[in-house]
Amino acid sequence: MVRFSYDRLEDFPMTLQIGMISPHGMVLAGDTWCYRMPLPQFQGTGALWDGYFRSKIKISASHRMAISSAVEMDMADKVADQLLAEIEQVLPEIREREIHRIVGAISPRQEFECIVAFLDPQYALYSLQYRNFGNEPHLTVIPMLGYCTAGDSMNPAAFWPMRYYKRDLGISALKRLAVHMLVMASEQSSGNIRGLEVVVSSDSGFQRIPEEECQRMENEAKQQGQDIARLVMGET
Repeated sequence: MVRFSYDRLEDFPMTLQIGMISPHGMVLAGDTWCYRMPLPQFQGTGALWDGYFRSKIKISASHRMAISSAVEMDMADKVADQLLAEIEQVLPEIREREIHRIVGAISPRQEFECIVAFLDPQYALYSLQYRNFGNEPHLTVIPMLGYCTAGDSMNPAAFWPMRYYKRDLGISALKRLAVHMLVMASEQSSGNIRGLEVVVSSDSGFQRIPEEECQRMENEAKQQGQDIARLVMGET
């Protein structure tokens, strides 16, 4: 177990998640590295944070809905669990209203972000951001037509979907693009972003990619990064 020391909440370690949508399906992907804050009586004392690996993507029992979480994970998980329990069958035209109602009923104390994906009645992707501005909580719910990120969206690796995402990409291409962004993000912030999980849609619903395939895709992305560097530098 790796340990780090953070005395200020604004130093909270980051994650990076991405959701992508096209007429051919949807992909959610992200890192799996997480931190456990010190107990309240030890916060602000230089107490160590525990680091560990865990999934950050939840899939509904029907496999027709999936949610990726970021920032304060305990709160994001609580919101995700409640959304999975209440909103899967809600009509699309009232989803945003119902999301606001559910989050308001939870009354979160910590900031969080979620990426919410639906397969029915048609593919749909939502970005949720909950922020406290001067102790004034504000939830933003945005339907996304392309892709969205959660967590460390300012990571330089965000360049990859900005440059190469296209609305008509197939599932295989979306998956490769998401993995490439995450692997490059890890190289920029290896202390905070590490591990990989990928969830893709299929005729039977959202499915989690096996760990062995994730490892293979991660290795391929690392090699591609090295190949690109050689091309840029004019090396053979």
